[in-house]
Amino acid sequence: MNLAVLVHRMGSLVPRVVGWCLAWLVLGWASGALAQSNPSWRHEQMEWRTRPEWREFEEAYDEGDEAHILELMKAQPELGRLFHPHSTSAMGWAARNGATNLLAALIRDGAVERERLREDPASDSSLGAAAESGRSWSVRMLLEAGADPEAADFSWGSSLFRALNEWNNTGPVGGSEAGRLSTAAAPRSERIEVIRLLLAAGVNLFSGRMKEDSRHIFHFLPWHPMDASILGMELPDLLLTNAIPSRQTNENGNTLLHLAAWIGATNAMEELVRRGMEVGATNRAGLTPLHWVAEAGPVVDPGGSLVTWAPEWFAWTTSSQFRPEVRDAAAARLLALGARHDVFTAAGLGNLKALRELLSVHPAGLKARDARGRTALHWAALADCVRSIEFLAREGADLGASDADGNTPLHLALVRWPSAAAAALADRKAPLERTNAVGLTPLGQAAYSAGAVHHLLGKGAAVNPKAGEPPLFRAMEPALRMAIQRSFMPSMMLQRGASFPMASMGQTELAVVSQLLEAGASVHVRNAKGKSPLETACDAGALNLAELLVRHGARLDGTNAQGAPVWFGVLRKPPQLAYFDSPTWKYQMAATMPRPVQGVMEKAGVMPAGPGIRLVSTLEFLARLGATLNATNTAGQNALHVVAAQSESRHGSGGMILIGPNGNPMGGSRPGTVEPGAQRIATLREAGLSLESRDRDGNTPWLLACRSMDLELAKLLAKAGANVQATNAEGRNALHLICLPAEPQGGVGGFSMPGFPRFVGPLVPQLIKQGVDPRARDVRGVTPLHYAIAPHNPAFVAVELVEGGADPGAKDYFGVSPIDLAKEANREDLLPFLRDPLGANPFRPPLPQNLPE
Repeated sequence: MNLAVLVHRMGSLVPRVVGWCLAWLVLGWASGALAQSNPSWRHEQMEWRTRPEWREFEEAYDEGDEAHILELMKAQPELGRLFHPHSTSAMGWAARNGATNLLAALIRDGAVERERLREDPASDSSLGAAAESGRSWSVRMLLEAGADPEAADFSWGSSLFRALNEWNNTGPVGGSEAGRLSTAAAPRSERIEVIRLLLAAGVNLFSGRMKEDSRHIFHFLPWHPMDASILGMELPDLLLTNAIPSRQTNENGNTLLHLAAWIGATNAMEELVRRGMEVGATNRAGLTPLHWVAEAGPVVDPGGSLVTWAPEWFAWTTSSQFRPEVRDAAAARLLALGARHDVFTAAGLGNLKALRELLSVHPAGLKARDARGRTALHWAALADCVRSIEFLAREGADLGASDADGNTPLHLALVRWPSAAAAALADRKAPLERTNAVGLTPLGQAAYSAGAVHHLLGKGAAVNPKAGEPPLFRAMEPALRMAIQRSFMPSMMLQRGASFPMASMGQTELAVVSQLLEAGASVHVRNAKGKSPLETACDAGALNLAELLVRHGARLDGTNAQGAPVWFGVLRKPPQLAYFDSPTWKYQMAATMPRPVQGVMEKAGVMPAGPGIRLVSTLEFLARLGATLNATNTAGQNALHVVAAQSESRHGSGGMILIGPNGNPMGGSRPGTVEPGAQRIATLREAGLSLESRDRDGNTPWLLACRSMDLELAKLLAKAGANVQATNAEGRNALHLICLPAEPQGGVGGFSMPGFPRFVGPLVPQLIKQGVDPRARDVRGVTPLHYAIAPHNPAFVAVELVEGGADPGAKDYFGVSPIDLAKEANREDLLPFLRDPLGANPFRPPLPQNLPE
């Protein structure tokens, strides 16, 4: 079959099927929305905005004149059904500003029901607005009128979340400061009353912040030492003691008493038990509130904030520390309320008296396991309780027992550092080579902390374990994350200019990596994906990490699983990469500012430069590390090919590129700056790479740059002397390649939807002006115009080719012309023009004048 016909048919079938599916989905959504809402509401809104009364209505809102608004609504009742200009309904405005007379009138007119049925995702819930502003009387009126207390706004969340987000607000809450309604912040008593009203209406504290959001209310509680003198336990106690206990559970079966125990709200514990909640209530994992306290208890991060994770989602590596005084107080209160120890809680809390009594009655408790397969020793390790560890070890507890996730007690002890429990277990010869379910040995588990690694290495932990993931990969993660974050910096932050030392960016993240390498960690190991440490570093663009690995024996001229040099991964990152200080190897460099700006800052002493620092390009840096810049992969592609063949997905939106009025891609470099891409090309040419080098398919870098829609690089290659008339092994030139469908990894699902072209802008005229032949035929006699008929190309692509000299009647070697393809595809938008190119052309969009060379 003719290749052009095949491409055309495949290109038209898939988008049509997907287009119909999307159309049905949109129609289904629209019909559902219209069935639940008033279909004339928006028409009424737009019609009212054209009336002279609307301006008067706007002014009354802006002035906060409740009486005037009521007067206008009495004359024109429809006004109460419209959106206020500032994106809230009339009822929402009244609720936020405490305009109770206006609110009552709207409620009588059915505003609550209308708001519930409209379900406009951009709307602002009136109840949420009243709760956020601390208007208790408005909240009471809306709840009595039937407003849903758990309904969540599209972006704001539920009414209770909004009330808590404004708990400490002392500023204006709504309306105009010059208006007649008070804009002073609601007093604390008013906000307390709002929360009580919402809780009495049945709000569940474990409900998600918004739909499909599993985080519950206590993830957002304001809790910090700075607030302690103001808040204390006021807010948690308020929430817990005013909720309806029987309705308060989350998806794991945790009750309010679990939550009170976790944060150490002792007053709330007592009140909940007094109201009938069982102190021994268990969740789905069989854990009681006392278990929650014993397993870890309230912890704080180094900044002092309360860590509101519950034990079931406890982070595996953290520097958070216990709050023993809060945990002990919570445990004592639970025991006083009737809670009873088992071996797990006794071990976690270090109650040796209870532990001895339990084991004397049931000796098998030493090996007993909870629902997650953890023994009492696991509980003591996670709770950092050394005295329990010592007691259990003397009694014969198994130091190498694994829980359901493969974690030994030492794994759990290492979830944070410093850890007295980890030191105690290592001193007692706890196994150091066991791997958990994710393949980590204790050393891999500890790779987030230099102190923990140093301690385990001193105890004999293997830096190159026989099984599991090498600890080196775990230690590399912070440096990899830092490199990826830098790759998303705006390009203007990385333009060439004077260098700026960034010693803190990437150096501290290498501390554990250096420690492991100095201890003998192998740089030739592979992770589960078959990648070496150096390949992983290059793929992320982590040059500081790559330099460190090379200095410990890694080789940049090695190949990956696809047969490409490992350093090719750096080429797939944006050209605006960070730079290095070559003389000292201590600073990571980035050209962040124009030279005059940096000069002023240096003179002011704000941005001192380190000794001997200078800016070097990424490729120069890699060559200095040992990369052979003229290396090729198994597809015969060199570095120029790899740079040019970037997936068009990096341009976003399926390869679409916006062209500015001057014909250049929008968002390009500033005038007067050296293009990183140009620097890249120059460096590679100096290394001996030819602009006319061809890969296995006969593509030159110029052809690949055009194919991948990299307009900037194509322009740079042409300026450097690339042959713009080149063709590949299939006989296709640049115009052929840009008219082909998107690559599988680019576009939307591997193709471009109708109406979503692969490119926009004057690319075809530019190529023709540069000398690319629009009449050229490939090895099957197909012209670029044959491919341009396919539905992934908009009409103006074919129009531009014809205006540039392409022949609509040219037949390929199978006797098929572009006109024939347009007939088969029912391209009624193109057929009249193709049959009469000299006639009127209503399809061609306006193009920029004075196209650049």
